[in-house]
Amino acid sequence: MNKESLSVLFVGETNIVHMIEHKGLDALELTRYTEFATPVRNLFEAQGHRFTHVACHIVHEQFPSTIEGIRRYDVVILSDIGSNTMLLHQDYLNRTVNSLKLIEQYVATGGGFIMIGGYFSFTGFQAKARYKDTPIEELLPVTMQPYDDRVEIPEGVNLTLDPALRHPIVDGLPREWPHVFGYNRLTAKAGATVLVKSERGDPIIAVGSYGDGRAVAYATDCAQDWASPQLLGWEHYGKLWNGLLRWTAGGS
Repeated sequence: MNKESLSVLFVGETNIVHMIEHKGLDALELTRYTEFATPVRNLFEAQGHRFTHVACHIVHEQFPSTIEGIRRYDVVILSDIGSNTMLLHQDYLNRTVNSLKLIEQYVATGGGFIMIGGYFSFTGFQAKARYKDTPIEELLPVTMQPYDDRVEIPEGVNLTLDPALRHPIVDGLPREWPHVFGYNRLTAKAGATVLVKSERGDPIIAVGSYGDGRAVAYATDCAQDWASPQLLGWEHYGKLWNGLLRWTAGGS
């Protein structure tokens, strides 16, 4: 992949929260909308890449519905958005496109795909993300748990690179990385390359090929919560993600 600027389709990392606040006999209803994708946009654009964001609540209006449409992007990323949102269309009385199969076809024919961890990634919180046994698990270099796969570590866990590992994504990066507060527990498939592990030995970044394309499982978060301020502010964080994007886009 020789293109200086990659086109990235980033799907997810938004929420709408409705709250009822009680003060004695009085109650106040509040609603807020948050885009956790904004820091990711800033990070990617600082590396010179083009960033298209699709929020969770408008997936079926804006996510490509054809292979020609999705091929306009060099890398597709799903981050903290469950399979129900990707699969269950409003037009449920008629046959509609299976977005997960479309992503699988895109990668098999040379596209790049990354899944980033979170409560609604991989298997997820109370197994509600539900990517187990879907085309996404088929194309990723990892297998998923059939049950809630979160590893919550409030005291933090350090991330490490094998000193002997050589890979274009991590070449030039330090061996010791900032800590995280959690991740989705995954198992690397045969033939996968595990770039980063937790102190417990679980894969945090695993990469592999699928058909003519490439796929990455990034088991921790890209935003606040599991990703610590130290990781998000790490001087090498931009270089890491630039390497991930460029390698993932490098399929045929």
